[in-house]
Amino acid sequence: MTSFEIYHGYDPREAVGTWIWEHSVAKRASGPVKFTPLFESQLASRFPNLYKVGGTNRFIFSRFCVADLANHRGSPVLFTDGADMICLTDVYDLWKEPWERNAVMVVKRPDYDATSPKYRGTPMEAFNKSYKRKNWSSVMLINPGHFGWRRINYNQTDPAYWQNFGWLNDKEIGELDPTWNRIVDEGDPVEDAKIMHFTLGVPAMYGHKDSPGANVWWNEAAEALNLCDPTYTELLKTLTKHYKEDRLAA
Repeated sequence: MTSFEIYHGYDPREAVGTWIWEHSVAKRASGPVKFTPLFESQLASRFPNLYKVGGTNRFIFSRFCVADLANHRGSPVLFTDGADMICLTDVYDLWKEPWERNAVMVVKRPDYDATSPKYRGTPMEAFNKSYKRKNWSSVMLINPGHFGWRRINYNQTDPAYWQNFGWLNDKEIGELDPTWNRIVDEGDPVEDAKIMHFTLGVPAMYGHKDSPGANVWWNEAAEALNLCDPTYTELLKTLTKHYKEDRLAA
């Protein structure tokens, strides 16, 4: 059986979110999944200009290498930010989408005024810029064999080129149901989320502990970080208990 290849961003400063994301996907998938984290150290020499553009994390533009990394052929592949997400459904449902007709399928969220700053109270804290098509590329179902991906100019250092899919025609960008990228800390509903996205910062960042859906994230974290040692399991339970007490006291 062919594995569903899932590429996701990786920033060592928020690595815990990556493992929780992978756990949430794997436990609900109806078939095998193959995860490929996008490390800056592994990609910078091959796509050097992508790391000259800048951004609030170390994978913000490496996502656009995915069709190239998949050798421009094969079944659809998925890119997600990953580190600030959890999956609450079977990712194989995405294969039912009309991916062959499109270069990429995304949730076409309306333009909005982004809340700032991101990663509040942490060393990663940064201004959160608003721009056209913001967060469209945070979940992408990619048809790697589509010719549109061969038009990319990897020498481009204009952020707008990447943010707006400047190498694709609009008709080549398909649309996913909004439940596949619910940005819960920017006002999207929590209840029907297939992918829950904490774009401002995961609840483990104290400044975002009260984000909508935080209890769902912590429940997933408790499973993903289970070390099979009762000492550490109890420590994790204590951390979760403190989080819940903080919420009650707020």
